[in-house]
Amino acid sequence: MTAALLLAGCGETAAENPEPDASAEESPTCPAYDPRNGSAVIDFMPGIVKPPVLKIQFLVDAPNDGDAYELEFESIQESAPPSYVFDLKRTETGMLRVITETSVGYTQSDFPEPELRSIVINCEGNRFFEIEPVEVVQ
Repeated sequence: MTAALLLAGCGETAAENPEPDASAEESPTCPAYDPRNGSAVIDFMPGIVKPPVLKIQFLVDAPNDGDAYELEFESIQESAPPSYVFDLKRTETGMLRVITETSVGYTQSDFPEPELRSIVINCEGNRFFEIEPVEVVQ
């Protein structure tokens, strides 16, 4: 009798237990989370001869000890003053799975803008963090 019940359970159709769709893509998610303590500065005082420098700094929580991130310039949002958009990219993946506070920094020499409204940071195609206002140091 037990064998009959087990065999009866094997008679389910594919419609009752559909296989997962292998062609369905998972939506990308950012590996970092909880961005905080952001600062962005346009520094007009790097030296007498040198042009202005843009400096961006913030913290994120990374899922692995040893993860490293960098910002990659993406675009300019036209406004007065403009906003600069960057994409957060994981450049190294750590081996130890432990949540770790990680610093992300970016420096651009010879920065062409006298001021910015904000720094927008995207990750995996989604808005992740915005730093506003952008300080100007003269």
